[in-house]
Amino acid sequence: MQATMTIAMIPVRTFPTELEDSLGVLLDVVDKVEFDILLAPEWYFLKRNKLYTKREKEAIKTTLSKATEGLESLIIPGTIGWEDGRHYHNTAFICIDGNVDEYTKQNAATSDMALCTKNHVGGIRHGKAPHYITWRGFDVAVQICRDYPCSIPKKKVDMQIIPACNLIFLPENLRLKEKGLYLKSDGEGFLPNEVGRLMPDGHLRRVDHHISFAACHEVHTYECFLPGYR
Repeated sequence: MQATMTIAMIPVRTFPTELEDSLGVLLDVVDKVEFDILLAPEWYFLKRNKLYTKREKEAIKTTLSKATEGLESLIIPGTIGWEDGRHYHNTAFICIDGNVDEYTKQNAATSDMALCTKNHVGGIRHGKAPHYITWRGFDVAVQICRDYPCSIPKKKVDMQIIPACNLIFLPENLRLKEKGLYLKSDGEGFLPNEVGRLMPDGHLRRVDHHISFAACHEVHTYECFLPGYR
């Protein structure tokens, strides 16, 4: 029998984040909410428009590794804005069973440039997009906000996951297999978080969310089927 996949998102406005303790909220959600995939928006980690240092970024990464050890869930807690003394980075953590991978945004937006200027950092370090991973046998493309319209996957995937801030849905940029899932966690309060399934006729059928108050912060959950998920 095919199982239901639970996707959880932390709804929060970012740039900067409205949370006083982003890491604490995330750890509480991991501990108290049941999910298969957990997402947060772009710049979930951004201290009132101040960048994290490399040391602070590494400390968060170590904490996430310990917190996710033994979990088969996929956790992408948005992105972190940080600097290494010379360059600004907009980086997503991708956590599976204690392993924390990193993917840095390739296509900078005006907000990235503004952070770079405000924090007197010499330049922007660009990554490579999209970032491909395999999770539970599924092909997944992760794209940070502007990477979605500017760096389209070259192959069809089971899921496109986009941590974003102020991103409009563009159906022509989907590269999903039949009945694949589109997941967007958006930090712009006027644009919704979205989960949708690509249907055989080519349109996207959006999934409604439920609200969970199990953790210290509201969480939105979506129940989805994905062919082959058990």
